[in-house]
Amino acid sequence: MQVFDLANLRDYSGDYLTFTEDALYEGAYNAHRIRIHEESGFAYLTGVQFGEQCYQGGLHIVDINNPTSPSFSGCYDQESLAGNASYSDEYIYNVNCITYDGPDADYQNQEICFTSKGDLLEVVDVTDKVNPTLITHFNHSHYYLVDEIALSPSKRYLFTSDIEDELYMGQEPNTRIWDISDLDTVIYDRTFKYEEQATDLDIQTEGLLWHASVGVSGFYIVDYSNIIFNNIQVKGYFDTEFENNCCRRDGGAISSYSFSESGNIAIADFNKGFFLVEPQLDNTPE
Repeated sequence: MQVFDLANLRDYSGDYLTFTEDALYEGAYNAHRIRIHEESGFAYLTGVQFGEQCYQGGLHIVDINNPTSPSFSGCYDQESLAGNASYSDEYIYNVNCITYDGPDADYQNQEICFTSKGDLLEVVDVTDKVNPTLITHFNHSHYYLVDEIALSPSKRYLFTSDIEDELYMGQEPNTRIWDISDLDTVIYDRTFKYEEQATDLDIQTEGLLWHASVGVSGFYIVDYSNIIFNNIQVKGYFDTEFENNCCRRDGGAISSYSFSESGNIAIADFNKGFFLVEPQLDNTPE
């Protein structure tokens, strides 16, 4: 894992340069994802299959409180209880970690991670890095490979996107929603479906909106502020693949990033690169 100080770019003139890393963590030789929990100062590597330790594919936990001196802190590599992770029973595709401040009084101020193991999701207490503990696990009969996990600001709801359920489970592109107000007993809430045949690839939350990148179907801004009244509405839409919106898996919106100060959103497309949009809710983003 390479560490690079972005301050090195402040005086960058635009000339072609080759930079070297400011630090190199050599405890893991590969990873599927790196997720950083900024509040605690730990990086969570998933899918590590080669390394000095903790290389069964679970959570490889690295202390980056001193960014130029990262150090191994712990490992969560419990075998799947029901998942279909294709590499190993311990393999985790993605993770979302928070300092918990949601409605469940039993876990206040604990560091909690939500993980995806194919068609299985887990809730893990990683407060003790040496001994992370499984709180619960859950799945859906139509899950195949959950690749993105997002949380509502209230920590009452969890949203997922599954990148393979359309191909292997015959599903329409969708966002599945779970009630996580009790971390010990997660309850399926509902499924929100998108109109066109495509692949839901990424989901992010921004306040009471979620941003969904749904391949050739496009990029959606969805308002879930009235979710308790079963009133979830698309408030904004941008089509990055306007020539063909049907059925292909190799194009369209793949991910997004929201700039909180300006409100602008960057959208990445498989084939067309980068789009920067200014949302106008209830209308199509410009």
